[in-house]
Amino acid sequence: MTQQPLRGVTSLRFNQDQSCFCCAMETGVRIYNVEPLMEKGHLDHEQVGSMGLVEMLHRSNLLALVGGGSSPKFSEISGKHPHSRWCHRVINNLLYYQTNYLLCFGIGLALAG
Repeated sequence: MTQQPLRGVTSLRFNQDQSCFCCAMETGVRIYNVEPLMEKGHLDHEQVGSMGLVEMLHRSNLLALVGGGSSPKFSEISGKHPHSRWCHRVINNLLYYQTNYLLCFGIGLALAG
């Protein structure tokens, strides 16, 4: 018998005004709009692995990702990287200037929106 891939949701989090929510899943990340209910974007398992947590900043494309689940591509302690001070400054600058990039442990990727 072949084993079916896990598709479970590991975390579901709303943004600050509850207009969107993000699902961290064994198969990646899904981002949904609430009204009308529709998918706004996704990151597949090949891109990010399985996710433990994902948070969206307001209604921007700025996401915080934490690896987790059965096959994470990034470890849960990636934030302890030697360059974490540099990453912290980058995140603070992005928050200050409100740019729309996805940060995944210091890697900047544009998320189509």
